[in-house]
Amino acid sequence: MTGTVIVVDDDESIRKALGRLLQAKGFATKTVCSAEECGPVLDSLCGPTCVVADLILPGISGYELLKRLPSHVPFIMLTGYADVKQTVETMMAGAVDLLEKPVAEDLLVMAVSRALELAVQRGMERDVKAALDARMQRLTIREREVMAMITTGLRNKEVANILRIVEKTVKVHRAHIMDKMEVNSLAELVRSADTLGITYVPPGRPKTPSFHLAVQGIGPMR
Repeated sequence: MTGTVIVVDDDESIRKALGRLLQAKGFATKTVCSAEECGPVLDSLCGPTCVVADLILPGISGYELLKRLPSHVPFIMLTGYADVKQTVETMMAGAVDLLEKPVAEDLLVMAVSRALELAVQRGMERDVKAALDARMQRLTIREREVMAMITTGLRNKEVANILRIVEKTVKVHRAHIMDKMEVNSLAELVRSADTLGITYVPPGRPKTPSFHLAVQGIGPMR
């Protein structure tokens, strides 16, 4: 598995030992002694990356570092002692693994391999979402409304009634949406909407955390 492992530990002997071990197993590594040094190193790297960090660090802790990392960077926490509460909190915060020190070589290698595989997957998903976001910017406000409605399952006639426009206009909007979003079927458009978190919530219903397009009070627009 290609990729880079950033090792964060303030104990120089442990930091060097982990770096040498991972390099011997074929991983590219960068070692730093604090969470503050991790950010600039991460920014300088391209390609799949994961972070292996000690929980207890000077300044920003490993737990705080985990919460500050971009969501696409997998994180493995190392700790001298992990109780149930600490383990749950760490995993809930987004860590892909929590390993007790001194960590067994095979466990660390397996954890890093899984983390880099996940980094590749997250990178691809991020690229797909970025491309969809760019296409979404081509849509007008009305087209975004129509997209939210038709991908939620509303028929053209229902969309026309809600927006107080004629059904033919909905069909025109729909064709423009398909063209701008570069999809060939409604199923593809629905998958794009799911990836972007777009949905339609009828006026009067509670809003969900997902993307919401309200149409109440909007007059005819063509």
